[in-house]
Amino acid sequence: MEKAGIDLFEAMSTLRSVRRLRADPIPDDLLRKVLTAATWAPNGGNRQGWRFIAVRDAATKKALRDLYLPPWTAYENSHRPAIAKLPDGERERWNRMYDNARHLAEHYHEAPVVVGVGVHLPDLAITHGK
Repeated sequence: MEKAGIDLFEAMSTLRSVRRLRADPIPDDLLRKVLTAATWAPNGGNRQGWRFIAVRDAATKKALRDLYLPPWTAYENSHRPAIAKLPDGERERWNRMYDNARHLAEHYHEAPVVVGVGVHLPDLAITHGK
């Protein structure tokens, strides 16, 4: 029996960044499943020294957006002038990317959940191959 869908490597090599998010709620069981899968990432000593914080509270998401927007704006303002010097097609592509990234920065708080990832470095083990 053939499985539906696309090959993992095809999916990974054709994935685009999504900067326009849907506000559809994410069920707790699906979020838990995705975060559990994230803990399966290989790491030294199999220590899983990371923690996830799922934020659904509207005021907290707005506060996170307010923290994110100024550094994004500074980055954008320092890089946009170089785009003006690019050939037409390339300039349009880069401007579209920056416009979409600005949209994400301004609408960050509208995501149904924002997941923060933290790591406690001492919990990560460095392994050496011999």
